[in-house]
Amino acid sequence: MFLKGGITFAQLNQIIGPCGDPNVVAVASPEAQAMYLSTMAFESVKLTYVRNQTPGRPGQGTYSMMMPNNLFLFVKDNLNLFSGTHLSGLVTGTYSDADIHSKTTILDTLVQPQYAFMPGAWWITKGATLANGCKINMNMSPTPVQAGEFMNSCIGVQPDEVRMAGYNNALAVLKQ
Repeated sequence: MFLKGGITFAQLNQIIGPCGDPNVVAVASPEAQAMYLSTMAFESVKLTYVRNQTPGRPGQGTYSMMMPNNLFLFVKDNLNLFSGTHLSGLVTGTYSDADIHSKTTILDTLVQPQYAFMPGAWWITKGATLANGCKINMNMSPTPVQAGEFMNSCIGVQPDEVRMAGYNNALAVLKQ
């Protein structure tokens, strides 16, 4: 069965599946999945880009276009995923926005297929709480108003008409 845009449920599960990695907090509810998918589709221009194009911030990327400080936090919070890699040593201290090498190295690793979907899922379910004290739990099936508040206070974007439509459309498909 095809969903809007020609994607099948099997393909959708392949996208959401990596986010259910036992090492990363699961994107369990339809609302969390819709927030994750709609944010990722918007930020990456329908999965076209994994690196920020405009204004071209070094270190910003993955399918969710996360800022480098949040990618640093993702790696630091999930060191077990990166044991034995060069990333472990890059996140032992505190984040430095001036360290272009570390930002680029972290992003170069996280855009690889085995990782590219994980940071956004982690942000929706855990990262926003760690980074900025977000109080809205998307896995607890929040209302549409709360979803808009999550966009604003936890992702840091305006819940405009386009973003809310993407979220509502994804949620409708997931609840079929």
